[in-house]
Amino acid sequence: MSTELEFTDEQLLRLDIVEEAARQFLNTVAETDDTVWDLDDVWDLIYEASDRLTKRGRRVRIPTHVTTPDGKEYITDWYGEDEHADVDAK
Repeated sequence: MSTELEFTDEQLLRLDIVEEAARQFLNTVAETDDTVWDLDDVWDLIYEASDRLTKRGRRVRIPTHVTTPDGKEYITDWYGEDEHADVDAK
């Protein structure tokens, strides 16, 4: 019997903070305050920035659902810690 993995309230709050920061960035560079950004666009930006930062040796604190190549699943607070796993923070 498998157990559904769930983010904690603290992790959900962190995800909300990261999403809002990405939306603010998009509004700033697009010079708009009224755009409702598609969640895919927001997360594309977050993943791109996170990948660039981790490739440069920075740790990125975004709670992430991880699936390892052998199918094990877990949640971590740090994006990209397991370079061979599939990650999803949404």
